Amino acid sequence: MGNAQTFSIYYPNYAVCPPIMGIKPDYMQKFSSSLIKFSLIFTLTLSMSQISFAQCPGCIVALPTLPADTIYLTGAPDGEVFVSYNADLSFRLPITTTPVAAVDPTVPPGLPIDEFNITGVAGLPPGLDWEANQLEFVVSEETDGCVKICGTPIVSDSFFVEVQVDVVVFGITNAASFPVSIYIAPGVASNDGFSMSNNSGCGETTVEFTNNVPSNGNPDITYSWDFGNGEFSNQENPTPVTYDQPGTYVVEYEATIDTIGYILNEVTVEASGCDDIIGDPDFYIIISDPLGNDIYTSPVIDNTPAPVSFSVNIPLEPGNYSIEVRDDELIGDVGCGSVNFNQNTTGLLIDGDLEVSINILNPVSMVNTTDTVYVYEIPEAPVVGQPSVIPCEGTEIMLEITDNAYPENLQWYQDSIPLTGSTSDQLLVTEAGMYWVTYTSPDGCLATSNIVDVQYEAVPGDPVFTESDNVLSLEDAGALPASYTLYLYLDGTLIYSGEETEWCAEADGLYTLVVEDLITGCVAEWETDILINPEIDCTVSSEEILAEALKIWPNPFHDQIIVSLENAVTESVSLRLMSLDGKVLWQGFGNPGEKTEIGTSDLPAGFYLIQWQNASGQGVQKLIKQ
Repeated sequence: MGNAQTFSIYYPNYAVCPPIMGIKPDYMQKFSSSLIKFSLIFTLTLSMSQISFAQCPGCIVALPTLPADTIYLTGAPDGEVFVSYNADLSFRLPITTTPVAAVDPTVPPGLPIDEFNITGVAGLPPGLDWEANQLEFVVSEETDGCVKICGTPIVSDSFFVEVQVDVVVFGITNAASFPVSIYIAPGVASNDGFSMSNNSGCGETTVEFTNNVPSNGNPDITYSWDFGNGEFSNQENPTPVTYDQPGTYVVEYEATIDTIGYILNEVTVEASGCDDIIGDPDFYIIISDPLGNDIYTSPVIDNTPAPVSFSVNIPLEPGNYSIEVRDDELIGDVGCGSVNFNQNTTGLLIDGDLEVSINILNPVSMVNTTDTVYVYEIPEAPVVGQPSVIPCEGTEIMLEITDNAYPENLQWYQDSIPLTGSTSDQLLVTEAGMYWVTYTSPDGCLATSNIVDVQYEAVPGDPVFTESDNVLSLEDAGALPASYTLYLYLDGTLIYSGEETEWCAEADGLYTLVVEDLITGCVAEWETDILINPEIDCTVSSEEILAEALKIWPNPFHDQIIVSLENAVTESVSLRLMSLDGKVLWQGFGNPGEKTEIGTSDLPAGFYLIQWQNASGQGVQKLIKQ
């Protein structure tokens, strides 16, 4: 019959347990069911487009005993990539700003809070969704709530999630957030032969393998690994393998369990020269080990013609064994012959007329399993265009993806904080900060754009001006930029541009003054309605009026000089008579509507100067004494 071999599934106790009528033991059926279930989940999560992000209704508020006025948010449990996640996060919102001030000293304590509005949950692991039991909380009525987070995460990492709210105090709305961390562990794929940790990744992944068929030091259990990337191993527990190129890698595993050895299962006497006088032979066999010791003597099979089979089930060691076939007679035994064999004997054994076949079993269990490693391609990073100019404060600028547009799965950030609802390929920016955008591929791989540092130029201070006697004057000329131009408008029409800081208002209307910083290009403006005094002509300067109203005579003079000041000037002037070398010879005042006489009889003939000055201006006149 030759050397027949059978095969079976290997179990932890190394027993040979062939399946009965094709039915596996119960726990193997359960394992296979779990494996099928895992494979189904894994297959469904291969592509983001195949995932329908679950809505998460029906969270349950479950809070410990807490003070009425406090801030509290329960922690989120850890999850595992590609494994369904479902968690209820309960919270209590404060009634006043006192609990907030305890953690943020910039917030004044003791202010009553009117309401909270949940505006979003940012930073969730890809594949998870959320839903709150309610979004609006009137503090006087309700402060406890919950958020359910559920779905199937497709990325392994530590995530810092923010439940974002608007807080209303005295009718003023302020943004705030409650942080919570969620850890998503790497996925673990398991099968009959081995387990893999971190069996999927983006760009590359290093996979750890765990052998599910341990040898416990038995050398008769051997292993073969084909990692699908050109690497192989015969180790029981191979070192971690790095897959550094995108692709799908099939890992093939084989465990060979040869722990039982060789067993002489059956001996059959096919023919013999023995023959009884009456009837057929009464066969029995004697088996001797390599040392010649009889180790087995079979029962006698009476009166049975060949072929006759004996079931023995004797373990065999290396070396030559012998089988002696005998015929049990009424008086004594008759030897029918003897044949030799060893562990590797096959075929028919012959000794003269004796023909014996043997069946030697070498029950070897084989565990052959495969599993898959997935390395997804890291998507091309979005490129955000840089602003062409530095904008002025209060100006809106648009950031947008330029080189590669992604229609979905985008998230904008400002200074490391995710911007709720900012998921398009454009972002309207109104304040300075560091901005970037991330893209998550359908495989759950993340790509981060370049960082755009948005800065704003300072806007000049408002050019406030005042009006006096129809004259418009810039209130704080010292606050003007280093390089500037002023633009004055009357009812929207430009009436002046330049650097002057005082202007004559000749008509009633809306006056607007614009200051432009010539270095930055930023502008500011201020406006007011002006009603002019028709009795005042501001087109003539006060200095010109003063010079016209002041009369000095005679010239040349002899014993006196007369100075008169007409009533057109309302302020007194200071007067000084000086020699040409600047020596003051006389000084006094001239009053409106009066004459001032200056005696000069003691002065020698020559040239002299008389100087005048008040708030409206100053001047000097040259005189001659004869």
